[in-house]
Amino acid sequence: IGESTGEYTPRTRWCELIINGNYEGLYVLTEKIKRDKYRVNIDELTPDAVSGLGITGGYIFSVDRNDAGPGTGWESPYAPKPFYRYREPNADELVPAQKTYLQDYVTLFEQTMENDPNTDKYNDFIDVDSWVNYWLATEVFKHIDNFKFSFYMHKHRSDKGGKIHFGPLWDLNLAFGNYDFGQNPD
Repeated sequence: IGESTGEYTPRTRWCELIINGNYEGLYVLTEKIKRDKYRVNIDELTPDAVSGLGITGGYIFSVDRNDAGPGTGWESPYAPKPFYRYREPNADELVPAQKTYLQDYVTLFEQTMENDPNTDKYNDFIDVDSWVNYWLATEVFKHIDNFKFSFYMHKHRSDKGGKIHFGPLWDLNLAFGNYDFGQNPD
């Protein structure tokens, strides 16, 4: 379904797992989200790209848990205070100027939306088509994780649009009603 939107989605394969002759079940093997011309097609961000056009893109980041240690991302100043995690390059590969650039860009987008939610200024920050595709799929899939975990985004360089692109879709284990919110179904 995700592929039908025209957006990249990680490839998957069904795998039957047998260990020492014991059938352990059916699993889904999913490729890792990474920068590649056939995956997330963004420019490579190198450590020397600390100003100008070079610093403006080549980022993959996510909203996720803050459990990977200090310096792996930042917490939004806006409620509900999502934690943004650096994915590629990872936190150890990014230089401070790049971390600051991405954090400032995302925070400025959040600030703009917080201060004037009835505006169309979101067009200045996000790729609207990717946003529509991502959130329609999230709603259709009943993908509850996407509201606070496993929510991927990437940012192109300014000469290639420079906006936040939503996706790829990821971590659908709690989608399609596969979560009961701790409620008794009776």
